[in-house]
Amino acid sequence: RKPSLLEQNTLFRKAKNKKTQINTNPDFTESAREKRKSTNKTMSHPRGHSIFVGDLKPEVNETDLMRVFEPIGRIESIRVCRDHHTQQSLGYAYINYSQADHAERALKMLNFTKISGKPCRVMWVNRDPYLR
Repeated sequence: RKPSLLEQNTLFRKAKNKKTQINTNPDFTESAREKRKSTNKTMSHPRGHSIFVGDLKPEVNETDLMRVFEPIGRIESIRVCRDHHTQQSLGYAYINYSQADHAERALKMLNFTKISGKPCRVMWVNRDPYLR
């Protein structure tokens, strides 16, 4: 039996008075929260091993970045982001260190370091587009 409009309204008011909210977002479920907690425990650093390097001149390449960032620690990979069609640099790159401590040291020591005559900006990688 389908509840009448009056019954629906009453149920709605009761739920509202209890401040009950139904969230269908899978990221907010209890199991998703537990999974995130267990994933964070396996990381050696809460921010991870990756840094963002921005404000680069278009001619800066992976070799230039390797020269500047490798003295801090062992680098797993460097990726200069480029335009899909022209292959011209977009002025930023991602650097992945083998250890999170190295990434943190690079962030502290190399922010605003001049690369090809222009100060670069070094930040933690932020994979959540809403927080960028």
